[in-house]
Amino acid sequence: MPIATQAELYPPNPREVPPDLTAPTPAYERRAWLAFGGLVVFVGLYLGLTVYLGWLSFRLIYDAVTGGSAFFGLLAAALPALFFGFLVRGLFLVKHRRDESLVEVTPDDQPELFRFVHRIADETGAPRPHRVFLSARVNAAVFYDLSFWNLIWPSRKNLEIGLGLVEVLSLDEIKAVVAHEFGHFAQRTMAVGRWVYIAHQIAGHVIVSRGWLDRMLHGLSGFDIRIAWIGWILRLLVWALRAVLDTFFLLVIHAHSALSREMELQADLVAVSVSGSDSLIHALHKLGAADDAWDRASRLAIGELGRKRQVDDLFTLQRHILEHLRAILDDAAFGETPARPERQREGHRVFDQELALPPRMWWTHPPSREREDNAKRIYLDSKLDPRPAWALFTDAPGLRRRVTERFLETVIPEGERAPVPIEEVLAKVDEDYGRPMLDRRYRGAYLGRSVVESARGVRDCFDDCDEELDRDEVIARLDALYPEQLVHDLESFKDLTREKQMLTALQDGVLDAPGGVIHHRGAEIPKKKLAAVVESVEEERREAEARVVAHDRAARTAHRLAARQLGPAWEDHHVSLVRLLHYADHTSANLADGADYLHHVFSIVIVDGHVSGSERRRLRSAAEDLYAPLERAFAERDQVVLPDAVLERLEVEGWSQRLDGPFELPPPTESNLGDWLQASDSWALGASDAFRHLAGVTLEALLEVEERIAAAVREGDDPGPAPAAALVPPEYRSFVVGEERERQKKLGWWERFVIADGWVPGTARFAVASAVLVPALMLGGSTGGATLHVHNGLGVGVVVQVGEEQRFVLPHASQRLDVDTGEVTLEARTRSGELVERFDADVDHAFRDYVYNVAGASALVEWTVSYGYDVPANEVALGAPRWSDTSVDFVLQEPPSQLRVSSRSSGTTRDVLTAIEGDASTHMQYVEDEAERRALVEAHLRWTRRARPSWARGSRT
Repeated sequence: MPIATQAELYPPNPREVPPDLTAPTPAYERRAWLAFGGLVVFVGLYLGLTVYLGWLSFRLIYDAVTGGSAFFGLLAAALPALFFGFLVRGLFLVKHRRDESLVEVTPDDQPELFRFVHRIADETGAPRPHRVFLSARVNAAVFYDLSFWNLIWPSRKNLEIGLGLVEVLSLDEIKAVVAHEFGHFAQRTMAVGRWVYIAHQIAGHVIVSRGWLDRMLHGLSGFDIRIAWIGWILRLLVWALRAVLDTFFLLVIHAHSALSREMELQADLVAVSVSGSDSLIHALHKLGAADDAWDRASRLAIGELGRKRQVDDLFTLQRHILEHLRAILDDAAFGETPARPERQREGHRVFDQELALPPRMWWTHPPSREREDNAKRIYLDSKLDPRPAWALFTDAPGLRRRVTERFLETVIPEGERAPVPIEEVLAKVDEDYGRPMLDRRYRGAYLGRSVVESARGVRDCFDDCDEELDRDEVIARLDALYPEQLVHDLESFKDLTREKQMLTALQDGVLDAPGGVIHHRGAEIPKKKLAAVVESVEEERREAEARVVAHDRAARTAHRLAARQLGPAWEDHHVSLVRLLHYADHTSANLADGADYLHHVFSIVIVDGHVSGSERRRLRSAAEDLYAPLERAFAERDQVVLPDAVLERLEVEGWSQRLDGPFELPPPTESNLGDWLQASDSWALGASDAFRHLAGVTLEALLEVEERIAAAVREGDDPGPAPAAALVPPEYRSFVVGEERERQKKLGWWERFVIADGWVPGTARFAVASAVLVPALMLGGSTGGATLHVHNGLGVGVVVQVGEEQRFVLPHASQRLDVDTGEVTLEARTRSGELVERFDADVDHAFRDYVYNVAGASALVEWTVSYGYDVPANEVALGAPRWSDTSVDFVLQEPPSQLRVSSRSSGTTRDVLTAIEGDASTHMQYVEDEAERRALVEAHLRWTRRARPSWARGSRT
């Protein structure tokens, strides 16, 4: 078969495309700026806090080392250093994981694909992809390699095409999908997404994850109360830091989600410009069916892998399952291109308007109906190309095998595995989907639903069976089963159930109405009337359910009466299968609901990060509620006797073999609750799955027996001896639908406050956290003051003002006071108010001693005092500086006459700073700097009125 040319493989573009169709809308531009602005604020806040704490830590440590109080300085630096490490840790934990399941292709491998892709890129005005990868998924996406430099310089974009999507798309649809992705290629706002990705990882490590800091503070909080209070304060500060960052990051996420929705709509219009308004919508419509079939195919392939058998073509398997699903659903259009009307196509819609949707702030993609309305706002007709998208790929079978193999290698990387022929796997699929419950003649009555969930007991599975009917009457009842009307009843019940769930979610505030207005069945519903609408729909739902349940009873009753025609043993066998189905179904539902309820309670009690005593008791009560049916299921397993038809399907010799091993889960207690919760999941879900499997195979056996009974009665044949009846425990709990354990629908105010659930709780949390964090940061900035020693060498007393503090200093005396680091203003006046001097000085280092020598009127000397042995005084004249710092041990005070030293030491020394006292001529002996000598003489001539005695505090003898 000749290879098609590129022109033949490229569906034509629509005509008369408006030139401004793909232009960014004002909403797009507005959300782009909001997202970018929010990201800048968050990054600025995060980096600002990190830099500030780093600077504060460095300053305190440096001042501690260079100052005179290393111990207290290092102790003060410990807290900001701790928080600095906590924040900076997030910057180094950013990782970009490569998806190992991707298979790269090149133009040499796939020439037609690349010509197709490059032509779309050129026509949409987007850059061509740097690299092209294939995956097994039902997906198409743009992604980029990420490194530190990509945060500054744009990274080249790569294109992913999922073969699970290719399997269901036509040629025009894959053109639309690729064009949509190229719409993203051309968007400069994708850089915001790249930055948000990095910010998300950083925020996750700081806000969500719990690491060494939390473990340390938790341990500290558990010490003696004399120490524990430190841990409590630090945990409060950590909470406040996380809450503030989380608030800003939530704003970033909401803004980026809004931008992402606009980006999707704008990329859709790019696809419309080259493929028309329908092709992309048709591709979207196929996604659900493709995903369903692919999930089933991948689970089957992974199951085979667990048996050391490898499927070689996942996509043929996907296609085969999709065909079975069409037959089961009796929907030939399932996963196929929707039909287009011949006229008025612009008004035709494939997707219905949803009654309710999740809160819009969390969407990254608009709902399908909104995307369809956007694509058809300006309708562009185009010719559809039904040829499969596989026409673009060279050696498609080999490519399918290669991508399948890579996907399965990422699931289970190692181990021996033997290839299994695809024909064998398809035969297994045919067998699985050929089960009786999936047969079309049952009209979907057994598809995805339980036929005994509404029956409180086995008797409720039957109508009155006391009447005796002849063979013709029984056959008439059998013939009346599974009418065409049943399809409509099942569909009505399903739709009304979903409708009621949607309305209830709207009523509870879990979901939002599109556009903020509730439209129900063509009418606008005020919220105050919603409760009445919910009740009305529930009444309709109950009526539809009653019709379906009545048919379930009629089917069991007709076959029971038919079995009675064959003899008591056949009736006993039929009833025993119904009883076994009821037992398995209700036990499975009880266990599954108990496990889910326990998860629900657990998620609520831990939402605030702390479990109180009452919450722990609530959690234990939920655990006990699950343990009781679980323990009973294992205790009564020997009382369950299964017929051969069920045992064959389970591939076991008895129920005890299926529910295997001793039951080793202890009852939940106060002391073992944590370990119990970790172990309970595997027990509960394992047992629930076992009973659900038993219910499934029992239903199959029941339908086969009913078919056999009906055939024997209709034909008047002898079916032979009846199989042995099934046995179940004489008493067990029925778990009727509607009696599920009641869930808490809304969090309390405290929990909502802790997780910022809603604008009011979020604002309140931010306000409280800020009130804790901001003063702490301000206090940290002022931590680490210095000691100022003021010496007055004048013959008159002076009032010294340092900042806001005043001190009176006697002549030839000294005083000390604490000052903050930074620039300080010093002023000295006589008692009569005459200004001696006024100047600004820098207190550069914390934990250091500074000396203010008023008017430079005293000469300063450093010298050494020895204890225990003779050491020369080592006197050093410092001149007469007005402002200086020092690191001596004793400043302007007499050193002690004795000092205790270690027994291993023969002595020690200490450094002393002394102010010289005497007349100007005495001072001049210690001052060499000409400016200081002149200032000293002028100060004494101006301010010293009479001679002073030679005594002075701090003078050297």
